[in-house]
Amino acid sequence: MKEQNTYVEYSRSEIDTQQDETEWNRFDALTDADIDTAAASDVDDPKTDATFWKDATVVV
Repeated sequence: MKEQNTYVEYSRSEIDTQQDETEWNRFDALTDADIDTAAASDVDDPKTDATFWKDATVVV
């Protein structure tokens, strides 16, 4: 089954009145090791090596 994307618009006033649901205490408690572990297991950000970058072009 194909995932269906949903597009939602909010006005500036609606955004300003939204409650922040970020778990800042949990975020602040992350160690560098926790972050490294999470990054290593992120399937949307595969690791790259020298072979991947050998034909890369730097664009500024």
